[in-house]
Amino acid sequence: MARLLDAAHRHRTVRAHRERAAHGAAEQARVRAVAKARDARLDHLARDQATAWRTVHDLIAQCKPAAYDQTVALLSDLRALHARQGSAADFDRRSGELRTAHRGKPSLMRRFDALGFPNP
Repeated sequence: MARLLDAAHRHRTVRAHRERAAHGAAEQARVRAVAKARDARLDHLARDQATAWRTVHDLIAQCKPAAYDQTVALLSDLRALHARQGSAADFDRRSGELRTAHRGKPSLMRRFDALGFPNP
C-alpha cells in the first residue's frame, strides 16, 4: 500500500511540474507576442508621427471618456517611440503643451497623471 501511495505522490509531483513548465512556456510566448506587437505598432508610428500627433488632438477634441482612453494609449506608444529614438525631451515638451492646453478637462488630466505624463 505504501508503494502505491508513493507512486501516486510521484505521479502528482511530475504532473504538477509539467503543468508549471507548460504554463511558464505559454506565458513567455505571450510576453514575446505582446512585445512583438508593440514593436510593430511603434514601427508604424515612426513612419508618420505627425499623423499620430494630429490623431491625439482629434481624440481630445471629442471630449469623451473612450476617446481619452484612446488618447492616452496612443500617447503611451508615442512616449515609447520617442524614448526609442532618443527624443524623450521632445515628447515631454509636447505632452506638457497638451496638459497646458487642456487643463480644464479633469478626466483627461487624471489619465495623464495615472500614466506619469509630465506636468509642467
